[in-house]
Amino acid sequence: MKTKQECLKQYHESYNTITTSLGGIIDGSIDFCGLDVINELAGNFTKTQAILLWALGRRPSELETKLMDTFICMNIYPDMRIWSIRTGAYASASGAPLSTCFGVTQIVANSQIFGVGAALNCMHFLQKLLKHLKNRPVEEIIEGYLKNGVFFAGFGRPLIQGPDERYIKLTGLLKEWDYPFGEYVKLLFKIIPLIKKGKGLYPNYGSIFVALLLDSPFCFDKVRIIVSTHYIMNFPSYLPACEIKEKSKYNPLLPLKVSDIMYTGKPKRGTAS
Repeated sequence: MKTKQECLKQYHESYNTITTSLGGIIDGSIDFCGLDVINELAGNFTKTQAILLWALGRRPSELETKLMDTFICMNIYPDMRIWSIRTGAYASASGAPLSTCFGVTQIVANSQIFGVGAALNCMHFLQKLLKHLKNRPVEEIIEGYLKNGVFFAGFGRPLIQGPDERYIKLTGLLKEWDYPFGEYVKLLFKIIPLIKKGKGLYPNYGSIFVALLLDSPFCFDKVRIIVSTHYIMNFPSYLPACEIKEKSKYNPLLPLKVSDIMYTGKPKRGTAS
């Protein structure tokens, strides 16, 4: 049987070598993506750069960081009609801890209409479309989609009609920065007039967001798009929404009825095939 000192020694040795694919504690130093957190990251990286270090496997460029910071700022969107934000506000109005409010908003953000679900739908739609382009012209493909009632992920908005102000602002900034567009963004620009003419739908912010993440230099996979969407597209909006019990003059959210959170917008526009 091991003595107490031997057990402590074994624990200390294993603790100093516990790592994951991202890093860990190695020989007393904190490693993150191959860099020393204390001596290399602290004071030299912003939070956005640290997240992109994980996602890209390298230090991001100034332009890449600026784009991600723009994503974060443009998604401070505390609209109480959005279900995830409304749910967080309900939790806050009920007196739940802030961590609980964040938790329920993150859970609801996995729905198919917005947030993570919408981003993944848009990713699959663009990838499928790009694959079909190898055999047929884009006009023919979109015409077929229109006839078959395919869901145009990344187009239209369930709560607000007309152009997406965030899309307009972001594309304007990209042109101002002379941003190098990749194949997914170029594909998006090609199909916008076709879908607008055939379906009357404008591109929403999610379409350009996902197209940029799929293109070089990001080339994000599903996991990185999910993490980016949760953090970038949702989290900033939760902060003001979850303060309702302290900041709001009114408390219109309680009592909560099922009818308060039921979707009352337009019916689903068809399914992807």
